[in-house]
Amino acid sequence: ALSNFILQTEIAMRLMDVDAAQAREELNSLKASAMSTFQKVRNFIFELRPMMLDDLGLVPALRWFISQRVLPVGLQADFQTSGLDERLPEELETALFRVMQEAITNSVKHARAKSLHVQLSREDDRIVGVVADDGHGFHPVHVAGKPDKDRGLGLFGMQERAVLVGGTVSVESAPGRGTTVRVSVPSRKGGSN
Repeated sequence: ALSNFILQTEIAMRLMDVDAAQAREELNSLKASAMSTFQKVRNFIFELRPMMLDDLGLVPALRWFISQRVLPVGLQADFQTSGLDERLPEELETALFRVMQEAITNSVKHARAKSLHVQLSREDDRIVGVVADDGHGFHPVHVAGKPDKDRGLGLFGMQERAVLVGGTVSVESAPGRGTTVRVSVPSRKGGSN
C-alpha cells in the first residue's frame, strides 16, 4: 500500500501541469486508498492487543471479537461464560484471548461452518475455554504430522501460548464432524477491575 501511495503521488505530481482535473482524481484516489489502509492498520493493531482486553477484561474482549469477526460473515455465534466474576492475571487473560482468537479465526476462515459455540468457564482450579464449530472438520493427526513449514503456525502457536502459562490445548476434529478446540490454564486470581 505504501509503495502504491508513492506511485500515485508521483503520477499526480506529473499531471499537475498537464491535466489538473486528472491530477485531482489521482489525489482523491490516493486519499481514499490512504484512509482505507489507515483503517486496516488500526484494526490490525487493535487485534494485536485490543485495548478492551486491558481496560475491561477477557470476557468483554472476546464478546467484542466475536461481534467483529464472526457475526459479520453470517455465522451464528453463541458465547457463554460461568464463574468468571473477577479479572484474571494479565498473562492468563492474554494467553486465553490469543488462543481463543486463533481458534475462532480458524473456524471463520477454514471450517465452512454455519454456527460457532464459544464458552469460557472456571472449573475447579482451571479456566477452560472452548471453541466448537459445525464445519467440515479435518484430521488433526494429518496436520500435526506435517513439517512445520506446511502446517502453519496456528495450532502450534495456540499450544505454545497455553504452555507458557502452564496450560494445555487439545483439538478434536474429524472430516464432516466439526472442530472443537479446548484450552485449559491454571486459575490464578489477579488483575484489576
